[in-house]
Parts: sequence; C-alpha cells; structure tokens
Amino acid sequence: MTRTNDPQGNRARLLRAATDLLGSQGLAALTLDEVARVAGSSKGGLLHHFPNKQALLIGIVQERIDAFTTLLQTMLADEPAAVRGRWARAYVRASFAAEADVFSANGALVLSVLADPALLVYFNQAICFAPPDDDGLPPGRLALIRMTCDGMWITELTDKPFAPAVRTAMQDELLRLTR
Repeated sequence: MTRTNDPQGNRARLLRAATDLLGSQGLAALTLDEVARVAGSSKGGLLHHFPNKQALLIGIVQERIDAFTTLLQTMLADEPAAVRGRWARAYVRASFAAEADVFSANGALVLSVLADPALLVYFNQAICFAPPDDDGLPPGRLALIRMTCDGMWITELTDKPFAPAVRTAMQDELLRLTR
C-alpha cells in the first residue's frame, strides 16, 4: 500500500487504475476495493477522493474532457487568429490527434455514461466544445464537421478503427471543408 503526501498524485494514480480496470475488464470489475488494490492505495485513500463509484466515473469522464480540452486549446493556438474556420480546423486536428485513451477510448466508460442518467447529465454539462459564433463557417458546415469528428471516435469505440489511410482521407476532407 502506498502512502504519500501527494494528494494530486494519489488521485491521478487512482484514476489511472480505474481507467485501466474499466478498459481491460469492464464496468463490472470496477469496484472501489479493486481500484484501491490496483492503485496500491487504501480504500480510505480512495474514498477521500471518490466517495462512491459514480464519483469515480465522473472523475474519469472529467479527466478525459480536460485532456481533450487541453489538446483542442493547443491546436487552436497553432491556428492564426481571426482566420475563417480556425476553431473547426483545431477541432478536426484534435479529434484525429487524440491518443486512443485521451477522450473516450473505452466502450465501458461510454456505456456507463449512457446507462446512468446522472452521469449523462454531468457529461452533457461538462463538455464545452461548442464552436464560437464567429468561426466564419456556415453553421450547417460547422455542425457537419463537428458531428463527423464525434461520430468518428464513437464508431472507432464501438466498432473497429478505420484504416490509417481512411482516417487520413477523412481528416483531409474535413480540413478542406474548413477553408
């Protein structure tokens, strides 16, 4: 059992253990006892950060949203200011650049969010990837680009990943639509 005076490190370790369990063994294996064991923590240490399983799932969802938001902000910073389609290009690049586990890489997490009304409400309130009104693209095109990106990761999550050449072609086509 690990005891440190690094609350953020402990929290991160617990989230990583929970994410790994969720991805490898599914939602049924995600018990507080098992997460604490895998993380090398006491159950009390886990309960300090996550008082129940739902709080743990919310922590995982928030961590993934934060990671994608950071990636999106990085991509946005690489785009010249005040150029038409800037946000859309950043969203496309972030969506295609995201590591397999950055946003929603395991189906068990998505299924748990969809199956739990409270988690779904939290997820919907927490996502703030709405494009700005001044991106300069027609609203329908911007919605098409965003929904295609979102559909891509959902498809890869619930089906099989697209072939690399197909992913590249999709990204290129979406980027073309941002111009």
